[in-house]
Amino acid sequence: APSLAGTALQTQVASFIKTLRSFTLSTAKGLGKTVNSNDLKALLSVKEHLRGVADRTEEFEIGIESNKAALAYLKRKSIQFPSLDKSIKSLEAAATSWDGTKAAVPVAEERISSANAEWKDKIKFKVKAYEKELE
Repeated sequence: APSLAGTALQTQVASFIKTLRSFTLSTAKGLGKTVNSNDLKALLSVKEHLRGVADRTEEFEIGIESNKAALAYLKRKSIQFPSLDKSIKSLEAAATSWDGTKAAVPVAEERISSANAEWKDKIKFKVKAYEKELE
């Protein structure tokens, strides 16, 4: 029978940390993007990053807590696990990065709010104009 501290667990923890780090790095960059009121592409890009955070919050929150619990259990029981302390530190760093990404969400939402409102108005106007053409 495979041991609790086997390579499968180590691989899973490392994979989760890598995924979380990659997501937070790219999302933090995307949320910080400058959005001018005439740049729909930039606005949509930031909104996609905002949606990505919303879509993956539960996955990452559960992953952070379950991996922390597994690593803490291994440490408490003194179970052999290669690079246990390094994995704990890496997970803590990735979780801190995730917290920073979540904190950037309201800042990004506020920053794009005027451009978002402007584009909503532009699109409503275009839809109304199109509907009049169809009449």
